[in-house]
Amino acid sequence: FTNKVIKIGDQIWTSENYPNPNKSSETNRLSTENLFDLNEAKAITVPEGWRLPTAQDYQKLMITLGATPKSNAYFEDEVVGNSEVTLKLMSTSKWGVRQGNNSSGFNAFPNITLLEKSLMQETFWTSSSNPQSPGYGGYIFIIHQDNQVFEKCSLFNMTGHYEASVRFVKDVK
Repeated sequence: FTNKVIKIGDQIWTSENYPNPNKSSETNRLSTENLFDLNEAKAITVPEGWRLPTAQDYQKLMITLGATPKSNAYFEDEVVGNSEVTLKLMSTSKWGVRQGNNSSGFNAFPNITLLEKSLMQETFWTSSSNPQSPGYGGYIFIIHQDNQVFEKCSLFNMTGHYEASVRFVKDVK
């Protein structure tokens, strides 16, 4: 397990995407070749103490960086990060309209670019399933930027075949 890590609040996060050895001949952790489907992501063996983050881990990350919980049907408290929170997670390069400041050290690079860079996203799998449809799809954590200089981060229920990046987390002891 050779990923770089960063302490954010009372958790330690990997600060680069896990490489998918089945899709890339290089160790390029910024590439869209390093995406996983949900089953692949859940099958990765990690050292003791590490885990594929839950939806609650990503909520905790956003709250640590300044987001505020609000009521929602899927979670007891939904958390959506505004531009200030999102810019702390975004890398200082590769984004279209405005670069992040990466002050958290999370270092998220976009893995989806649409409409000639007018919409860019980085998506990460969680180990959490939607309680409304268990066993079918799961939640992804999205860092989103559009050409209106609007950034946000949130959780989104993804069903069907989809590929996203993978990060890992562990609690500080």
